[in-house]
Amino acid sequence: MRRGGEGALLVLIVALLAAPGCGLPERVRRLVSRPTPTPLPRPTPVPAPPLELSFLGIHEDRVRGGAAGPAGTTLEVALVGTKRGDVETARVVVATAVDDLGASLVPAGAANAAHEPPRGDDATAPVVLSVPLKLASRSAATLREVSGSIELYVPDADPDAAVVVPRFRSLAGSPLVSPSLARNDVTIAIAATQEAEALPADPDELVLRVADPLGRVEGFYFVDPEGTAWATDREERGGLVVVSARSEAPGPDWGLRVRLKTPSTLRLYRFVLKDVPLP
Repeated sequence: MRRGGEGALLVLIVALLAAPGCGLPERVRRLVSRPTPTPLPRPTPVPAPPLELSFLGIHEDRVRGGAAGPAGTTLEVALVGTKRGDVETARVVVATAVDDLGASLVPAGAANAAHEPPRGDDATAPVVLSVPLKLASRSAATLREVSGSIELYVPDADPDAAVVVPRFRSLAGSPLVSPSLARNDVTIAIAATQEAEALPADPDELVLRVADPLGRVEGFYFVDPEGTAWATDREERGGLVVVSARSEAPGPDWGLRVRLKTPSTLRLYRFVLKDVPLP
């Protein structure tokens, strides 16, 4: 009877609260009534474009004695329909690699694989990539499955992915103003002369204050007066980014090109290889 009485009382309270002109305080109404939950928006998945892989071969490195380099297995694949000249860098992330014995061959740090330039100098040839794996057991006969993702950086796919700053030497102590940088949540400022000297930094080096929470900055390039862009080296030093020339030091009339990895320049593909015979 006690439980039934409590239930009847709750029904009565709810009915009173729902009645028009109810004089109960709003605070009491909120305590008893159940708010309607607001559904959270769900991200729209972006389908990965199809990718045709051409299997080129497999190589095993078995370390013996004092031989240099780690042991491992490497698959060589070509991306049919791509051109080496269109792709600046690429990375392969192995998610699953299992031999016919059930052993996992996913290498350590696979998820953090870095972007690297594809091999070869023929701009019209297909992109060829290496898929690194752990060394399989000698008892294994095949790789039952190797799957993961391939990410290609295609800088020319987005005209806004390159920001050019002429005569950057004259902008010490100033931020770089660009709609493209703002859209990608990137802020870059050239450090003041006193700030660069306090690091210390060489006079030929460029010192920048960079905020890039989305990891969109692909690299910095020095541009000579003829318009040729030259790759640079960069390192973090004292919380700042120091950019240095690989060859000729930039003069006062040189420009700076900031290249970005925007969503339009990154092509993400899924790949699956099955029943690959081991050597």
